Amino acid sequence: MIDRLRQSATLLVDRFSIETVCYRLWRGGLAFSDSASAVPGSKGEHDSQSIYDYLYLHVIPAPQTIFRDVARLRAAHRLTTTARKHSLESWWVPQFVEDDRHDMQCRMRTFVEAVERSVAEEADEPHTACFLSGGTDSSTVAGMLRRLRGGPVHAYSIGFEAEGYDEMEYARIAARHFGLEHHEHYLTPSELADAMPDVAAHFDQPFGNSSALPAHCCALKAREDGFTRMLAGDGGDELYGGNARYATQKVFELYHQLPAALRGRVLEPRHGHDALSPRARIQAGGRVRAPLATSHARPS
Repeated sequence: MIDRLRQSATLLVDRFSIETVCYRLWRGGLAFSDSASAVPGSKGEHDSQSIYDYLYLHVIPAPQTIFRDVARLRAAHRLTTTARKHSLESWWVPQFVEDDRHDMQCRMRTFVEAVERSVAEEADEPHTACFLSGGTDSSTVAGMLRRLRGGPVHAYSIGFEAEGYDEMEYARIAARHFGLEHHEHYLTPSELADAMPDVAAHFDQPFGNSSALPAHCCALKAREDGFTRMLAGDGGDELYGGNARYATQKVFELYHQLPAALRGRVLEPRHGHDALSPRARIQAGGRVRAPLATSHARPS
C-alpha cells in the first residue's frame, strides 16, 4: 500500500507466507517484487550465509534470500517505510489454547468438515486431478475429492525402480480404497536428469525439496491427459503424525538438555567426537532430511 499523502509505503504478507514478498531497502527508497530475482536494482550478488543455511536446512529461511541485498518478508509481518525510517513488525501471532470442552469425536468431525470445505473450494474446475503418493496428505485430498464429486477422479503417482524409495504400493492401496482412476509412471534416471534444469529454473531460490522432481514429472503426465489443475496435500504428515523424523528430533533435544560438562567431558570423548554434532544429526535424519534447528546456524 502506497500512501502518497503521508509519503509512506507498507508491505504485508499473509499469515503463512503463501505469497512471497521480497524487497530491497536503501536510504529514502524501497523496491519490491513477488520474486527475489525480480526486485529492481539488485546487484544479484549471492549471500554466503544464505548458501550455508540452504546446505544445512535445505531451505533459505526468511528474512534472507539468496541475494545479499534482497530480503523476504516473514510470514504475518508488515514493513512500513518512509523517507526517514523503516519499521518491521509482526501483525499476527498464532495462539495455541488447549480446549477440553469437546470430545475426540467432535474434534474429528470438525477436522473432517474443515478438510471438506478446503477441497470443495478447489474442486469446481472440471480439468482437476490429484497427486497421489499414498501418504496421509495426498490420500486424504484425493479421497475427499472423490467423495465430493461422486464420480471419477483421476490420480497420478510416480514410482522408482529402487528398493526403499518406491511407494507405489501405498498409492495403489489408496486408489483402490477410494475408487480412483489411477495413473502410474515409473521414472528413469535419464528422465530425472533431463528434468532437473527445468525444475531448478522454476524455483525463485534454492529449495531442497526431494519431491520437486517427481511432482514436476507427474504434472507433465497429467497435462498430457488434458488436466490443468492438480490438487495435493502439504503438511499432512505433521497433522496426522506421519513423519518419524520428529520423534528422532526429540532424542536430540533430550540429549542437549544434559549438562554441557557431562556431554563434553564424559559422553562425547568416549566416541572421539561430538556424537550428536550437526553432521551426525543430518545423517541420522535420513536421506534429504535436515535437522530441526533450534537456533540460527552460522558458519565457522
